[in-house]
Amino acid sequence: DRARATFGLLGDGGRFLTIGNASHQPVDPDPRLLDERALTVTDALLLILERGHERPEYEARALAAAADGRLVPAVQTFPLAEAATAHAALESRRTTGKVVLVP
Repeated sequence: DRARATFGLLGDGGRFLTIGNASHQPVDPDPRLLDERALTVTDALLLILERGHERPEYEARALAAAADGRLVPAVQTFPLAEAATAHAALESRRTTGKVVLVP
């Protein structure tokens, strides 16, 4: 699967960072591979929830960048009447950013 193939692209000491898991494919690397190459696997959401308080300046910088327009969230819209199309796009991973249904 793609997650396992990615480990081959990492340099020794690299970090595999997951951000969600839309494919529902488990990331289950061989522990020997992780040890031999000093690789780490980190769930980004858990990292933020567990350690976000350690770097409050990141939040401040992100909010300032959003306020002045330098950081713009990726949003893809679909008319409400095309909710089934939006759902199919989400399931097939053909969307970017957040999906919003517009009345």
